[in-house]
Amino acid sequence: RLHADEPYDLLVLRGGPICQLVAAAPPLASRSWFYLTQGGADYETVQAIAHSNGRIACQTPLLQEFFEGMLGPAPERYVPLPPMVPQLLCDQPRTARRGRKLCYVGKFEANYMIEETIAAFGGLRERFPDAELVVAGDKFHDPEHTGQLEQRVTKALRNTPGLIWRGGLPRSAVGE
Repeated sequence: RLHADEPYDLLVLRGGPICQLVAAAPPLASRSWFYLTQGGADYETVQAIAHSNGRIACQTPLLQEFFEGMLGPAPERYVPLPPMVPQLLCDQPRTARRGRKLCYVGKFEANYMIEETIAAFGGLRERFPDAELVVAGDKFHDPEHTGQLEQRVTKALRNTPGLIWRGGLPRSAVGE
């Protein structure tokens, strides 16, 4: 409906249901980049895209190889779309420091294994009591909308020794 009111030049879509819906509409699919992750590429979505005239946006060459293995090679079909955060956010990385500090920045979703990451950090802390895990983020993605994931992760973020939860931060603060 929105496209009919004011045609789009390009749609970048993420998520199985919306990708499947747009893949079934040739006028929209032809101007779409379907952004999928390996973990989020369910069979139905990949098949819908395979039969459309849309393109697939890939963060890495490895991901492109994964899709080529499923859909076959077609270089014009794949579009490189690297991660949105630059690799270096400061002029000189501090490599001389020998501390044990880890960092996670992003959303909290079961498929991203945040609970397993926090649990693994707890095991790491047993070996290295000075280890720190700094976490930035405040978006919870719970497809079942039960709120249980948010409750469990929030509890772990607040109660894990050595874990420092910064909450949601602007990109400039993440670099700092």
